[in-house]
Amino acid sequence: MDMDRNGCGKTKGCLFRPNGCNPMLDCAIAIVFTISEKNQLYIQMAAQSIYPPPPLQYIAIGFSHDKLMGNDFVSECVLNTDGSLFNDVEVYASYNLERSKNDRTLLNSTEHSLLYGNIEGKMEDGRLYCSFTQAIRPQFSLSSSRSNLIWNLDKPFWIMGATGGAQPDEINSHDTARGSHFYPILSSKVIDISTTSSKHYDLPIQYQENETKKFNKINGTVTQNNSASKKLFGGGLLIISFIPLIFTKIFFLPI
Repeated sequence: MDMDRNGCGKTKGCLFRPNGCNPMLDCAIAIVFTISEKNQLYIQMAAQSIYPPPPLQYIAIGFSHDKLMGNDFVSECVLNTDGSLFNDVEVYASYNLERSKNDRTLLNSTEHSLLYGNIEGKMEDGRLYCSFTQAIRPQFSLSSSRSNLIWNLDKPFWIMGATGGAQPDEINSHDTARGSHFYPILSSKVIDISTTSSKHYDLPIQYQENETKKFNKINGTVTQNNSASKKLFGGGLLIISFIPLIFTKIFFLPI
């Protein structure tokens, strides 16, 4: 994985700390992102290992509607610093709550593979490197309880970056000393991710799950599911299930 400043502010979004650092050599935190293909944001991150080194360390990118942490969509990359827990890099979706709390967002394996891909990472010479692709418009359905936790990235956001120790099931708080090189970084302005590319890519339409709506006419009442049928007719469900078919034939007879 190679990170550099070429294209920063034009075809790539870049955040570095301290200013003027080399992301492959001496940046405490570095984040670079660009659109690599249709609906795919390619994210590269690097960080210096914190001291004393924890067994797990994360580098995270956050997408926010304001300059403050809290109510932010986060993609976190977790690496093993000593080889004792796992060898592979892991990428998780999480959400910054208010008061510096963060919760992982539960995704099944299919959802995770649709949101993240091309995951790579390594620990080398006291530095952590991670890269992955992330869907700009996730192409899977989210339950109502998670709909506000996974965001479409097709609008301008403040971009945040942070690093710190991690646990197998959560990340720890980052450095809170403002003068520290490990204090979180923030973009100088909102960034429209859809423009961070040397080539224009059309985004897919917003994902909508296909739902077959069943309409039953029962005593003059139309319902979208058969829950009412179950309550009213019990064992007569087999007969009722044919009602949509009968009505379909009536409505579509040739004139």
